[in-house]
Amino acid sequence: MRREKRRERATILYVEDSQSERDELLRVLERFCGRVVCAANGEEAVKLFDQERPDLVLSDICMPKTDGMTLAKLLKQKNPFVPVVLISAHNESDYLLRALRIGVRDFLFKPVEVAEVISMLDRIIDETQAQRQCEALRLQGRTSEELAAVMRTTELLKPLADSAPVLMWVADSEGSCFFFNESWIQFTGTPMEALVGQGWIEDLHPDDRDRVMAAFHEAIQARDSFTVEYRLRRHDGEYRLVHDRGVPRYASGIYEGYIGSCIDITDLQEAKRETEVLQSRVSREKEKRREKEALLIQQSKMAAMGEMIGAIAHQWRQPLNAFSILVQDIPDALLAGELDEAYARDLCEKAMAQIAHMSHTIDDFRGFFRPDREARTFALQEAVEAIFDLIGAQLKSHGIAIKLQMPDEPVMVTGPLNQLKQALLNIVSNAQDAIDLSRKCDGAITVSLTQGERATLRVCDNGGGIAPEVLDRLFEPYVTTKEAGKGTGIGLYMTRSIIQEQFKGEIHASSHEEGACFEVVL
Repeated sequence: MRREKRRERATILYVEDSQSERDELLRVLERFCGRVVCAANGEEAVKLFDQERPDLVLSDICMPKTDGMTLAKLLKQKNPFVPVVLISAHNESDYLLRALRIGVRDFLFKPVEVAEVISMLDRIIDETQAQRQCEALRLQGRTSEELAAVMRTTELLKPLADSAPVLMWVADSEGSCFFFNESWIQFTGTPMEALVGQGWIEDLHPDDRDRVMAAFHEAIQARDSFTVEYRLRRHDGEYRLVHDRGVPRYASGIYEGYIGSCIDITDLQEAKRETEVLQSRVSREKEKRREKEALLIQQSKMAAMGEMIGAIAHQWRQPLNAFSILVQDIPDALLAGELDEAYARDLCEKAMAQIAHMSHTIDDFRGFFRPDREARTFALQEAVEAIFDLIGAQLKSHGIAIKLQMPDEPVMVTGPLNQLKQALLNIVSNAQDAIDLSRKCDGAITVSLTQGERATLRVCDNGGGIAPEVLDRLFEPYVTTKEAGKGTGIGLYMTRSIIQEQFKGEIHASSHEEGACFEVVL
């Protein structure tokens, strides 16, 4: 009857956003409890909390805007002594532990049983009453025996602590532990009577004891929360790494000691170590890949340089031929009596023009191979025209026609220009090799550029296409369509790397009856 009277005098704040669930549990609460006030959300609950000053708060966890966990934290800031009970459909240990740390008193798990609700309300109301009696006895100067009697009869912490999925402990104001929950006792296999006081230290690894006690006593002196990790001996003799967090506890503003909880993080730390080993292995593999790619880049540059030497030879053939004619004409002019000042001046101007042309060609090729990783905005037409300025003569000598389909308006992209030139050169060189291999006398390379959401550059040839078994692996390193000894298989691999990494673009290859097409999207 005493419990019923205390329950009937209590004011309960019930928070639930679901109308149907709220009405259902409200009928039960109003039948067995004194006064019940309801809130449909967290904001309304905060206002009612200030107005009604409830003895207990019962709240659902999952609510829009302000959920039950946030609400509990807000209410505990307003009055840390009002017990808060959360109703949840989940019982994950991390979630419950977080709730306990912000001051949640207990939990109800859906579907809620009426008997469980009433039993829990009676227990919490009894505990709250006992806490008030303890404080009153302290203020009245009663003996420690009287306080201990109240603690023993009410067992304030045991019901909640024993149901918690973590190891829990409670210490007095001097740092002497007087309570360990059932999870701790089962974990260590050490009975309560052997743990209390400083007995629990015996289960710590000897190398950790001094460090843990120093952290504990430093926190007690400052009355501050603390965290510490140490090895705790399990019942089977194995030391497990635990993470311990302790916080000071107060009753009516009076410091009473500490309460703490531990979780076993051995498996987590082992997983962390394995992850670090894996990350180290991945880093080494990445470094090997970088070294391999650096080698591939160097090989690609050397291959391209060989092709460029051939292009230079074609570019120089015409001016060298003109220069040769000028030189051979000098003896004839001398015999004919034409070698005068005007002839010499004209000869010099023509010779210097050819030399300037050859020098300009060298500058073009040097610029092409100059390292260029700085991104800048440029017109795609610029890159395409630069490629055919370099190798146009070479293509023409092979009987290959160049067909450019460029828009009048510049198509702008951002990235390292020289690297894009390298990528396009690889594609065009492959097209030239395919046409040469097919022995076509009417070879042609068509380059078209369109602008949509992104720029699309297509390079197509009539060199006979790509075998299906090669097409899927075309951009892998050391894959080539050329005869043995005539291709490195790294040009298109490097082309894809440049397009994807430097320009965040895409490259695709397709084969048709007449030849192959490469589509670059930037």
